[in-house]
Amino acid sequence: MKRAKPEVVELDTKKLEEVLHRAESALDEKDYQTIKAVIESYAYIAELVGDKNTTIRRLRKLLFGASTEKTETVLSDTGDGSTASASDDDDSESSEETAATEDSKPPPKGHGRNGADDYPGAEQIQVPHQSLEPGDPCPDCQKGTVYEMDKPGVLIRLVGQTPVGAKVYRLQKLRCNLCGKIFTAQAIRYLLKHWKKLTLFLRKAGAPLDNNICEQALKKAVLHRKAAMFYKTENGAHVGDLYMSLIHTCQLNGVNPFDYLTELQRHADELAASPRDWMPWNYRQTLAASAAAG
Repeated sequence: MKRAKPEVVELDTKKLEEVLHRAESALDEKDYQTIKAVIESYAYIAELVGDKNTTIRRLRKLLFGASTEKTETVLSDTGDGSTASASDDDDSESSEETAATEDSKPPPKGHGRNGADDYPGAEQIQVPHQSLEPGDPCPDCQKGTVYEMDKPGVLIRLVGQTPVGAKVYRLQKLRCNLCGKIFTAQAIRYLLKHWKKLTLFLRKAGAPLDNNICEQALKKAVLHRKAAMFYKTENGAHVGDLYMSLIHTCQLNGVNPFDYLTELQRHADELAASPRDWMPWNYRQTLAASAAAG
């Protein structure tokens, strides 16, 4: 018999939270936590399915776990080897066949990583979100508000000590109560990597606090390149380049570009005779000398 097509009910995250809130008073703590975990898992799976970068392999691993037969996984509940050997004949035969198959495969490379729980003595460093706080409006949907999640994102940074030490960076995670999008604080890797350069002003007198001068100069070139794409002819682009160069030079010398170009038009003959005296950085002196002589 063909199964009927299920009815589709559309719910947002806010409605699901309201359902959970009503169910909390009717259920005991254990049942409520189970229902809450199921709903949160479904919402997370739905979010992953909507992500174009999500693969079937990732979903399968998330739902059913990684397929592994490591000793610590298979024998995690056994006390010793004698307990593990006491099994049925069918299980023994199956284990022997599996072992024979595993022996024929090359050993996998050791790319495993320890989790944050494996470093109980590590220094715990809280990393707040760089632009959001709990209760702020969601920057993605512009309708909901973000709230702090119970479990933060965790990064582990190993530092060379004797024998070894670790720092656990707990990244603040905020989630929108309407669209469900998660905002995670960025790791401070950039700050750690460039700490010596960023603190140069503390060691060298006169070192600038920022790199705004270079960034502004590069931005001028980028904006000029974008503007150059919209000229109709090459000659128009050439004339535009000349004017843009004059305007930027005037700005660097604290000169009003419109006033400067106006004076060039008024003194066209003098400009043609001696262009070097009519540059943005010295044309005022030329005007003053001309006025004094006249």
